[in-house]
Amino acid sequence: MSVEEARRDVEEKRRIYGDDALETLDAMSLLATALRDSGKHGEARRLIEELIRTRSLLYLNDEYAIQRLSLILGTVLFALGELSSARVLEEGVLEWFDKTSGPDSGASLTAARHLTNTLRALSAYQALADIEQRIVDSLRRVQGEAHLDTLHAMNRLAQTKRQLVDFQGARVLDTMVIEIAQRNGIDQRVAIEAKIDLFGDLSQLGEDKERLRVLLEIYEDSDTYLAKGDPLRKRIDRNRKFLKPFLRAAKKAAELDGGAQGPGPQLHLPDTF
Repeated sequence: MSVEEARRDVEEKRRIYGDDALETLDAMSLLATALRDSGKHGEARRLIEELIRTRSLLYLNDEYAIQRLSLILGTVLFALGELSSARVLEEGVLEWFDKTSGPDSGASLTAARHLTNTLRALSAYQALADIEQRIVDSLRRVQGEAHLDTLHAMNRLAQTKRQLVDFQGARVLDTMVIEIAQRNGIDQRVAIEAKIDLFGDLSQLGEDKERLRVLLEIYEDSDTYLAKGDPLRKRIDRNRKFLKPFLRAAKKAAELDGGAQGPGPQLHLPDTF
């Protein structure tokens, strides 16, 4: 719904039901969302704050609607750059939904996801990791570990672990994503992207032999599962072209070594793709 359509709907509801009727207030909530989505954040903020005051005074038992409005207000504050205020508001909303609907409810999950955006923007990575972990745990209980939403949530948590310099924690998560995706026949792109992330984890952990093994798997999987015009395959092919001399030297060194168990050749591979 456009802003103008939402404004006309509000005026129509006012004529029919009056200024303070629930029908009118609901139409105003839609207008506030339309204002936010169109970038009119200042006007959206004023309208939402007015709606929260009105509902709090006139409809004491309508706390659910007030919390939903507060969640929208949090996104507006985020857009306005008031990140600390958005965080406090979103944490309060999440706590309320946890108590009233349960931590695995759709409302709590939505509130938690809103909060992660704010925490990431604040670079509050430990708090972000805690919320992302609860999202992963909730999705595993509700949707199962083999659901794409769960795997994407695990991937986001692994990214946050890397921000916290917890590369072993990121490695564990990336390995889990790969194993779950392959075991359940999920889109191979998910496993390939996780292997690329795992390659970076192993770089930071100094595990060169394992890193080389993962790299060769990425090349093989790309050739097998990704179309030639696929952007991800193009990215992998560029990496392979760059590393081709190093890989040729590694193969030659391994042949001369006769397969002896040793530290292996120093490839000086890049840390990431």
